[in-house]
Amino acid sequence: VIYPHDYALMLFYEFYACGMPIFLPAHLSKYLFPYSATVPLLDYVPDWVRKLPNRPPYSPLSLISVDSLRYYAHYMDFFRYPGVEYFEGIPNLLARLPVADLPKMSATMRSFRLHQLDKAHNHWDCALRSVFAREQLQSSCGDSVFRR
Repeated sequence: VIYPHDYALMLFYEFYACGMPIFLPAHLSKYLFPYSATVPLLDYVPDWVRKLPNRPPYSPLSLISVDSLRYYAHYMDFFRYPGVEYFEGIPNLLARLPVADLPKMSATMRSFRLHQLDKAHNHWDCALRSVFAREQLQSSCGDSVFRR
């Protein structure tokens, strides 16, 4: 069980990589970071940026409201990675733990992690070949951002 704040960000990735079943709070209010010393700095948006027509309504760096979290939650690994279970409160967590399919959660997490490692390997392989070959990337790299 992880309540997401500073050290939990690191623990989440470590536990996930190990395939350790993870239970997280379902309510977005548990993911707010209102007491961060940097919050005022993260809220700053230059005037020219505020006037951009397609600008998101919230800064992705300033997650200090449920509305901003709701807007960006689908980008957050806490909610994006498969195999993670969510609970509504401590009574709900205590009811879910004995019936949770822990082996299935672990297998789902390990499978996703291996898929992500494969994608990362292919991406960085293309990047390194581009840097060292100093030539047009081969078609095997797909739409890599490293194409020249």
